[in-house]
Amino acid sequence: RVTLGPGRTSIGRDPGNGVHIASRYASRRHAVVVSAGGVDQLLDLRSRNGTLVNGRRVSEHRLVDHDLIAIGNHRLRYRHPG
Repeated sequence: RVTLGPGRTSIGRDPGNGVHIASRYASRRHAVVVSAGGVDQLLDLRSRNGTLVNGRRVSEHRLVDHDLIAIGNHRLRYRHPG
């Protein structure tokens, strides 16, 4: 579990990311979640293999409760607090 705070949470293969994905299918800096004003926006950082949300490839996506994010062979379930 990762709790998102205000600002940016990076996702990727590099261990320095807020969400580390140990997979050769993830880019070093694959995507980022930008949190502001109670809204969480997922942005793909031009990753080689892309980012899927609920089975669709996205470059950006406003996250809603229960969205399923796929990066390589990893799946992340987004849960909005509240």
